[in-house]
Amino acid sequence: MKLSDLTIDDEYITVADDEDIETIAKKFTETGITDAVVVKDGKPIGVIDDFDIISKVVAEGKDAKATPVKDVMHAPPTVTQETDLKRLEQIFDELNPSVVPVVDENGSLLGVVTLMDIIQARTRPRSIFSWFGGRKA
Repeated sequence: MKLSDLTIDDEYITVADDEDIETIAKKFTETGITDAVVVKDGKPIGVIDDFDIISKVVAEGKDAKATPVKDVMHAPPTVTQETDLKRLEQIFDELNPSVVPVVDENGSLLGVVTLMDIIQARTRPRSIFSWFGGRKA
């Protein structure tokens, strides 16, 4: 089974790699979405989530206004709609990302996939799956 066989409609936000952590934390609070795809020149280069902020900024006593996202983000690999679910499972098992960016053949962001998407794929009948892409909040 490939990613294109799934129904994916996860909301996500994007942030620039040079935005400060305080700004990102405010976006998380305003949207209720606690992870974001980090972009540079319109292409995804990483992911940041609330745990990154807590463990790499708050716990280390860094200044949230002076710390850019690129210093805190993690960088799971991107995947395409043709990525096999076994590969996705491997990414989530080995790297434990909050989300994995899904890109097209040009590397442009289409949406995100979560571990819950994979779990649901394994527990639902295959006939109801189709790709819709994520929803940018």
